[in-house]
Amino acid sequence: MLLYFDTYLTDIPRSANRKLEYLLANVRRVNTSYCLQRKVDIFKYTLASFAPLSWSNVIINVDGINQSEVTDSLNFAKLLFPAAQLTPSRSDTGFKYSNVLSKYTLKNPWVFFLPHNDHPFIGSEVNAFEKLVTLAEEVEARFNLPVLILYSHFTESVNSVTSDRFLYGFTGEYPKVMLETDDAFVVLREEIPLLSTHIIRARQLHDLMFDAGENRVITTECLGKYLNIKYKCIQIVPKAEYCRHYDGYMHTYSVINDYVSADRVPPLFIPNGFFENNIRIKYGYDTYFFNYTNINPQSENYIFSNNCGTDLGVLLSNIPFFWKDRISYIDINPLFIEPKFETIYLAKKIINPWEKYSNLRLKIHIYLRRCHILFQRSALGIFISRIKFACQKNIAYLFLRSFYRKIIQYRSH
Repeated sequence: MLLYFDTYLTDIPRSANRKLEYLLANVRRVNTSYCLQRKVDIFKYTLASFAPLSWSNVIINVDGINQSEVTDSLNFAKLLFPAAQLTPSRSDTGFKYSNVLSKYTLKNPWVFFLPHNDHPFIGSEVNAFEKLVTLAEEVEARFNLPVLILYSHFTESVNSVTSDRFLYGFTGEYPKVMLETDDAFVVLREEIPLLSTHIIRARQLHDLMFDAGENRVITTECLGKYLNIKYKCIQIVPKAEYCRHYDGYMHTYSVINDYVSADRVPPLFIPNGFFENNIRIKYGYDTYFFNYTNINPQSENYIFSNNCGTDLGVLLSNIPFFWKDRISYIDINPLFIEPKFETIYLAKKIINPWEKYSNLRLKIHIYLRRCHILFQRSALGIFISRIKFACQKNIAYLFLRSFYRKIIQYRSH
C-alpha cells in the first residue's frame, strides 16, 4: 500500500467558524495534555503515527506559510521514512495530483490518501488495515464495483450505516449494507463518497483527479464541483477506530443537535515528552498528574470537562502503537483493578454516543430527519433556501456598506 501525504501547513483555519473555535477553546485552553499545539507539530505527530506500518512506497508533499516549518517537517519525515519521496510543495489542482499518481496506475496499489495533516493512526496493532484490504479485494472481485475503505470518522460512520443507529440518513443518503463481517460493514453507495479519509485504488484516484483538470483541488471534497459522482461504489466501514481527526468531531453541531461533543469523542493530544522519547504514564489513578499522560479506564470524565477527569479512558494495551517506543516510564496504581474493555464508560461513548436512545426515539429522529431532507430537496424547500440566502447576502451587504460609510466619515473629521 502506498502512503501519500499531500498537504499544506498553516495555523489559520481554512474557514472561520466562531462556534467551533469556541467549542475547541473549551478543550484546548486548559493546561493539560489537551493544550493547544502548532500545526507543524500535529503534522509531525501524524507522520510518526504511520511510521511503524508497512508501506510499498511513501510520498510526502508539503508546503506551508512558514518555510522553516516545512523544512522541519520534511527533515523529520526523512528520519521516519528514509526511502520516501519528499517534496517541499503540495498539489492544488486535479492535474498536479494526477501527475503524482500516474506512475502507479499500472500496478494500481491501494493508496492511503492524506491531503490533510491531522488524522493520525491511533490503532494499537500495526497490521490493522490488512484484514480491511483483504476484504476490499474480495468485494472488488465479487461485485465488480469501485471500492473505498474509510479509515477515519469512526463514530460518525459506524452510527450511520444501519437503520438502528442515530445518524442513519443524516447526510441525506440511506446506504445499503451488502454484507457484514467481524471487522467491517460492506456498504453500497449510490454516489462516490468524497470525504478525504479513504484508502482508494491508485487508478481510481488518478482518474478522479485527472477529470478535474486545472481546476483547484486540495482535497477530494473539492471534486464534487467538477465531476459526476453519481455512480455506484462500495465503501468498507470498519467496526473499530483506526484514525481520528486531531480536533475531534465537534463540527457535527452544524448538522445535528445532539452532536459529537468533546466529552463523547475527545480531540487528540500530543503526549508530554513525545518528541523526546520521554512519555511518562500514570495508569489507574483518580488523581490527575500534570506533565504525565493520565490513563484511567474507570474514569467517567476527561480532564477538560472535570478536574477529576483523565486524559484517556482506555486499557493500557489499547494505547496507540506508535507511542510504545517513546514511553520512558509507566506507574500503575497498585490498587487499580483493570476492567473489561466492553465495560469502559468512555470507550462505549466513542463507539455509540447515543446508546441510551430507545428504539422508538431513534425511529422518530430518523423519520423526522428524512422528512426534513425531503422538504429541503423539494421545489418549495429550494425556493425558501434561496430566499434566505438572498436576504442574508443583502443584510451582509447593507452592514458592510454602513460600516464603510462610518469609516469614511471618521477619516473626514
